[in-house]
Amino acid sequence: MMNSMKTIKIFDKEMSIKDEFDVAFCVWETKGTNLDDYTDQLIEVGQAVFDVKILESGSIIYKIEGYGDSYFVNMFPQMFGFPEKEQIDEIKFLRDEKSKISDRITEIYESIKRTGFTDIK
Repeated sequence: MMNSMKTIKIFDKEMSIKDEFDVAFCVWETKGTNLDDYTDQLIEVGQAVFDVKILESGSIIYKIEGYGDSYFVNMFPQMFGFPEKEQIDEIKFLRDEKSKISDRITEIYESIKRTGFTDIK
C-alpha cells in the first residue's frame, strides 16, 4: 500500500507538503511574501501564523490572521516554532536591551573628542 503525500496547488503547480501545523509562532523576526499580490509583510517575534505548511521544497507557507485565504511564503521554516511565552518575552526584552546598549555606545563614540578632523565611519 502506497502512502500518498498531501499537496497544495500554488501557481497552478502541485506542491508536496512535508508537515502541517494549525499554528506556529515566529521566533526570529522575518518577512513573508503574499502569494496573491507579492507584497511583503513583517512577521514579528512571537506573532502567530496559521494553517502552516512546510513544503518538500523547504519553504513554509502560512496564513496571517486577518488576511483570509491568502497564504504567505518564507524560505526559512526555522524562523517559526513553538516557544513558551516566557521565551518570547525574554527574546523581546533582550532585543530591546541590545538596542539600548548599541544606542549608548554610539552616543559615547560621538561625544569623544577626536584627534583629527575626519569622522570615523
